[in-house]
Amino acid sequence: ALCFFKWTQQKGFSHTPESYFIMLEILGRERNLNVARNFLFSIEKHSKGTVKLEDRFFNSLIRSYAEAGLFKESMKLFQTMKSIAVSPSVVTFNNLLSILLKRGCTNMAKEVYDEMLRTYGVSPDTCTYNVLIIGFCKNSMVDEGFRFFREMESFNCDADVVTYNTLVDGLCRAGKVRIARNLVNGMGKKCEGLNPNVVTYTTLIHEYCMKQEVEEALVVLEEMTSRGLKPNVTYNTLVKGLCEAHKLDKMKDVLERMKSDGGFSPDTFTFNTIIHLHCCAGNLDEALKVFESMKKFRIPADSASYSTLKRSLCQKWDYDMVEQLFDELFEKEILLSKFGSKPLAASYNPIFESLCEHGNTKKAERVIR
Repeated sequence: ALCFFKWTQQKGFSHTPESYFIMLEILGRERNLNVARNFLFSIEKHSKGTVKLEDRFFNSLIRSYAEAGLFKESMKLFQTMKSIAVSPSVVTFNNLLSILLKRGCTNMAKEVYDEMLRTYGVSPDTCTYNVLIIGFCKNSMVDEGFRFFREMESFNCDADVVTYNTLVDGLCRAGKVRIARNLVNGMGKKCEGLNPNVVTYTTLIHEYCMKQEVEEALVVLEEMTSRGLKPNVTYNTLVKGLCEAHKLDKMKDVLERMKSDGGFSPDTFTFNTIIHLHCCAGNLDEALKVFESMKKFRIPADSASYSTLKRSLCQKWDYDMVEQLFDELFEKEILLSKFGSKPLAASYNPIFESLCEHGNTKKAERVIR
């Protein structure tokens, strides 16, 4: 692309600022960063002064350096940009804040934010605040995230669903699920037409399940569906929570609901969770029934499905059934699949010992391989 760009230039074609920007983007995506830097600083010369250096050219390379993990180069380029009197824009600052916060540099991020307001007089936008709120919440500084949330109004920035989802997630991670719930309840009051989405509710349900407050999780599910939202992986979160709380009847109700809703079907993870619960509770027969029902739903079992059952069967000394499951693993080539989890080597030890005791050395060799 660069050769063609230069060739057209040699033929007398005058490139526009857009052409130069696109070329910088291409070089950045290809990780041709030294070439991109040289190209950036040759723009004015090669365009004979018709194209001036703009903030977006620097933004492109700052972002490319960051994506390549070259944090220091991003910051150096920002300093160079200022030294040659190219004024950074809100996009420049948004990029820098994101880069700093992803690396946990919260103090530097605050300094850059202050520089943005006081030195350059650049007004933040909703994207700026989302970057700040996400960054500080992910760095376990939820109170700082809330400070920026409250500051949004003074710059006439409207919070969007991303802003709220970030705060809800941060509060839930900090164990403040009730505050998160109140925040969600106030969304529509603060911003007209702004409503929680599937992500908002799934985050709340996950946290209630983590606290084993499954009744509250079910209330949130009802609220979610009453708004016309279709749960997706929300169901898996809920099934796992109900399993861990040993609420088998309610779990069955949720599974029936999954089937009737038609929006999200049980998947391998759903069934593995239920199998694991039954095995932990010593209900091996129930676990085997669930395993068999996977075929009915046409849900493929993975190595984790088999490993959980094998462990429980070995504890019950039912090595005939273990061998049968082991044969299925090989017949279906599940161990060769790129998908699913791989069983731990220790899970094979009881099978190996049993096969050796029964003189089935050939199959024992397959276990070792």
